[in-house]
Amino acid sequence: MAAASGLTKTTVFAEPHCRAGQHCNTQSFPRNYASNKTSALLVTKTVVSAPGTAGRGCVRAMCLVAFRMRSKKGFVHASRELLDRWISGGGAKLPEELYQPALHLFTASMVLCLQRDGRSLIVHGYSAQAEQSTTVDEFACGWLASRHHEIQKQARPVSTGELIETKGNHVAFDTLLLPQKGGGWSLAAFDIQLMLPVPRINLQMDGVDHSILQLLYRGLSVKEIAQQVELSHRTIEHRTERLKARLGARTLPQLVALSIANGLSGKGSRFL
Repeated sequence: MAAASGLTKTTVFAEPHCRAGQHCNTQSFPRNYASNKTSALLVTKTVVSAPGTAGRGCVRAMCLVAFRMRSKKGFVHASRELLDRWISGGGAKLPEELYQPALHLFTASMVLCLQRDGRSLIVHGYSAQAEQSTTVDEFACGWLASRHHEIQKQARPVSTGELIETKGNHVAFDTLLLPQKGGGWSLAAFDIQLMLPVPRINLQMDGVDHSILQLLYRGLSVKEIAQQVELSHRTIEHRTERLKARLGARTLPQLVALSIANGLSGKGSRFL
């Protein structure tokens, strides 16, 4: 769209083959698909360039910068790539056209799931904890299957963050859901932020135990906690060992994690 000053407003989309000195594919993308301000930030940025050779050089340089930024992995970068592809892809019939360019941006904590023809398929599986990979992948597929029809009706990308209690675990995650334009398949990208077992016990803590845990959350050592609560460090050690035994923790870090999980019980929604 040409402005009064003769400048051109263009949204730059960097293809992997784009390099300085070569032709770069540029398109203008609307932001109205973004469901909220956070999602809007995931859409490629708009740049202003002057017409002529200098303007084209500026756009090529921006293409190169954008591509280098894309090399950073993680949920934000992968989501941006998926959103850009979804917005620019028109009525893409194959989900592979959407997710293939973004797969190299996925990390071990991320899952990419595809719902198509009544089946859920894992495109990129969870690998941050090998012993939990199957559990997380099954959860991701089930969660997408339960949202599939809702997303198809909305017919637009949806990003959300949730805390779910499922199969004896607390799972906190961010997700981006993308429906096929016109209906059909849907994609969901997950970033698993937290996964903790759900303790099924009543800690029955007194005020001192509660203070100990709160100070452990703040990173204090046993001796520092003893000074804070005005008890001997031997007493603090005894109390932390008792708390560890109740929660089944082997170390202080595990005690902190399990006590947090115990406090989360009943706070998030349930997904079976």
